[in-house]
Amino acid sequence: MRTLNKRQDRATALFRVQSIIGITRLVKGVLMSAQNNLYPALYHSHHKNVTEDLPFWRTLARWQGDPVLELGCGTGRVLLPLAQDGRIVYGIDNSPAMLSFLQQRIPDGLHSKIHLREADITNFQFKTRFRLVFLPCNTYSAFDTPGRAAILEHSFQHLQPGGVFAISTPNPNLLQALQTNEDAEIETIFTHPETGNPVQVSNNWVREDEVIRMNWHYDHIYPDGKVERLTASTRHYLSTMETYITEFIAAGFTIQATYRNFETGKYKPDASHLIIVAKK
Repeated sequence: MRTLNKRQDRATALFRVQSIIGITRLVKGVLMSAQNNLYPALYHSHHKNVTEDLPFWRTLARWQGDPVLELGCGTGRVLLPLAQDGRIVYGIDNSPAMLSFLQQRIPDGLHSKIHLREADITNFQFKTRFRLVFLPCNTYSAFDTPGRAAILEHSFQHLQPGGVFAISTPNPNLLQALQTNEDAEIETIFTHPETGNPVQVSNNWVREDEVIRMNWHYDHIYPDGKVERLTASTRHYLSTMETYITEFIAAGFTIQATYRNFETGKYKPDASHLIIVAKK
């Protein structure tokens, strides 16, 4: 029981702080309609200072060379640094609001290196073939088995021979260790990008059979005490590392490495992350 509690504690910390970076861009529902266009700005303010994974993606892109494709590029937290390194970067996202926000953030001189397209990462088409296709920000586990198969199929098709596909995702073992539900707890507070008022971020999860549903609450706090809430929800489909590896191989990939962190430490069952690097 003590070991189980340690795993539960690690899983809780994983969800509260770092593992959900990016996946809320896949939200399919419970945003307040009057604030949908504001969500990208809140999302960006929430995650803009997360940098722990950037050296890994920048190094991988440098090793592989151009061109590079990011799946689910969101507001450009990863994409823009790659372009600043001189990479030719393509990015797709299913949110026009996210892409519009990102387009406005592109610095002068980088527009020729960045190619954005609204598309579903389970069904995209480019004539270009890439040296690297990658899915960062713990997004892979937000898809069920058919969705993951479609991502792998399209990624494989769009790689040059010898090209690499890579993902980062929460360690499936830790997701499995999560209890039935967790009450909302405050994660952080940041400044509202338009009003300058504080925005309090809290999150909770509910386990529903083989799915973890995450809820992120953005509470915009006004000076008079009024609170305006925007809630975003997404899902993690529970699986195993072995299943992921089998899926990669079935899609035609050869596994090059599995890491437990962005310092390329060898994967361990109690790691916070699972990072898979595979070659066509």
